[in-house]
Amino acid sequence: MRIAIVGAGAMGAVVARELLAAAPDTALALIDANVDRLHALADALSPVVVGTHRHDASDPTALAAALTGIDLVVNAAQYDVNLPVMRACLLAGCHYLD
Repeated sequence: MRIAIVGAGAMGAVVARELLAAAPDTALALIDANVDRLHALADALSPVVVGTHRHDASDPTALAAALTGIDLVVNAAQYDVNLPVMRACLLAGCHYLD
């Protein structure tokens, strides 16, 4: 299963660690507008290799393009981007979890 976590802050970090502990074979992609935060979380999850993608979650069309091939999106971003992330999931045809 390919899972993307939108939001690489504190909540996204907890979700990523718990997810990888429960299902270590999961293909994980991290999405955030802040590239430093993305790389910090990816480094913290090492040696697991995760994809990192810099995207602004408030742009559903651009985010949907980044979700190609993703089965499930876990939204760990701030509440003000909930609707745009949901729209991106609808456009990309993937499941959404908040």
